[in-house]
Amino acid sequence: MVHYYGYEPYKWFKGGCSVSSITIHNMDELLTASLKQRAAERGESLNSTIKGLLSSALGLDGSDGISPPARGYRRFLGLWQDAEKQAFDKAVADLGRIDPGDWQG
Repeated sequence: MVHYYGYEPYKWFKGGCSVSSITIHNMDELLTASLKQRAAERGESLNSTIKGLLSSALGLDGSDGISPPARGYRRFLGLWQDAEKQAFDKAVADLGRIDPGDWQG
């Protein structure tokens, strides 16, 4: 299992992110036909097919186990295996301890 540090999950609410439209000019006939064929094979709209292909090509479809919200923070995240996480947790365990004597004048 991989653990992601430096990211606290948050919820995406409907309407909570901006949406935009893109127009692609001068697409050649082979690309257009291929996209239409792919959409027909999947039983999807052309728009859904293109969005899916773009998401997949850019690594935004979650197929690598990283949620879309976390993806924007990926460069700030550390990726640790179980043994590394356990060693880190053991090394910093004492940092959570509060010594009441430290708070007396």
